[in-house]
Amino acid sequence: MDIVQKDPFKPLRAKESYFMKKFADYPQITAKDIMIKPIFLYEDDDIETILGKLKAEDINYCIVVDKENKFLGEIKDEDIIKIIAHSSVNEPLVEILDIGYKRSINYTSTKDYLKKYDNIVQEDTRLFDIMKIIDKKGYHYIPVINIEKKVVGLITPSSILRFIVKR
Repeated sequence: MDIVQKDPFKPLRAKESYFMKKFADYPQITAKDIMIKPIFLYEDDDIETILGKLKAEDINYCIVVDKENKFLGEIKDEDIIKIIAHSSVNEPLVEILDIGYKRSINYTSTKDYLKKYDNIVQEDTRLFDIMKIIDKKGYHYIPVINIEKKVVGLITPSSILRFIVKR
């Protein structure tokens, strides 16, 4: 007797393809329709500004732009924690004496810690294409840029769900 192993994910894949087909049925829905207002950090912001913005907005990441709002990368709260941890491990005497420890961190700027982020969409990118990007790469957000390459919005799983629920 042969043992036949069933695919436990088959029903989920069927539902997934159903939803993907539904998104394909709405070619007129674009990034512009579902994006939310982004929270910016600028490349010259210091650590205190970064921490203040993350806390004030109750978020764990921000996108970094230049003075013209052109996308440069991202910075996350975990990046800041690594910076502080690295500084405290490498400067134990300075920390113990409480001189210069925080000062050295405060004089660094966002551009020193930002990470490049390679997935950006245009305002006219279709929802179906955005869903494919999220499905394949698992991003938590996707910056939206306009024709001048300036950041105009952000797409998150929550913004997509809010849009779907409203329809």
